[in-house]
Amino acid sequence: MKTSKDDVSENSCIVWPPVVIIENTRQLKKSPKCSALKNKEVGSNFSGLKCKEIRAFLKRVCSVEYSSVIPLYDIRGPKGKTLVTFPGNDLGYANARTLSDCFQRMGRGREQWMKVMPKDFSTFEGWNTKNLVAKYGSRILYGYIARPKDMEQLDPHKKTLKNWSAGNPEEKVHRPVRQRNQVILHLLH
Repeated sequence: MKTSKDDVSENSCIVWPPVVIIENTRQLKKSPKCSALKNKEVGSNFSGLKCKEIRAFLKRVCSVEYSSVIPLYDIRGPKGKTLVTFPGNDLGYANARTLSDCFQRMGRGREQWMKVMPKDFSTFEGWNTKNLVAKYGSRILYGYIARPKDMEQLDPHKKTLKNWSAGNPEEKVHRPVRQRNQVILHLLH
């Protein structure tokens, strides 16, 4: 499976079960008070895209099967990040890779997010640049497959996703597939 240079390589450590991080899901609440804020700190005046909006986006962009969509929050509200989890099997891993690759092909993978992410996460202007908001006001979403380091930063106490662990693709995906194929071949002969 071909991977992009900014993504998880086949020989590196992966998050298990597989997770894709969707970035830029934070938006300003629509109210007259908020539109007057501009460069001032907006604090709790942010809201997040709803799960159904993210599911609709996923269906439109790259129809893959996933387990759940989990928006992330902190004490100030939405973090602007959403986790898309996948089953802990070879098909789940393949679907996570497919979704990550879809974002990469659109020019919205990990490397591109690092270039356009807001410098100041607390201001209106920080979240409303041409790289984050489309012409008609919708959010431009970015996404990439999660690395263990990402999950340690996003959910250090495993409160959001309790059962994730670090592993390598050989152990979690490739070896079980080979073993299953050997059993099938043995049964056929």
